[in-house]
Amino acid sequence: MSLPESEEDSAAELQITLPWPPTELWPNDRSYWAVKMRAKQNYRGIAFILAIDARNLAGWVAPGRAILHIQVTKHGSGALPDSDNLLAALKCAIDSLKAAEVIYDDDPAHLEIGSIEVKRGPASEVKLTIRETR
Repeated sequence: MSLPESEEDSAAELQITLPWPPTELWPNDRSYWAVKMRAKQNYRGIAFILAIDARNLAGWVAPGRAILHIQVTKHGSGALPDSDNLLAALKCAIDSLKAAEVIYDDDPAHLEIGSIEVKRGPASEVKLTIRETR
């Protein structure tokens, strides 16, 4: 009988692919507050539906403690986002993970933000990987 090399190797994992966050969600955007609110509600709704779909397909049960890894692929030229601005733009998507019962809570006691990888690619998208931790 062999034991796993680490706890992360044997932990359950769920992956959710989201579209690129709208411009209005980025911290440096200066849109009117109502425009920002509408963009947040729309993106939160999209993230909620995609999270529920991924949860149901995988038979996922929200763990008591989880780690969130974020992989961002950006198409085209221009500056790549830094991790602070990226987390701010994804705040409503992370909130929707709790509403979709993919994570127990988004506070530091229940959710740890793991690695954040930003790279160029053929399409702009965000991949969230949630891993159960012990």
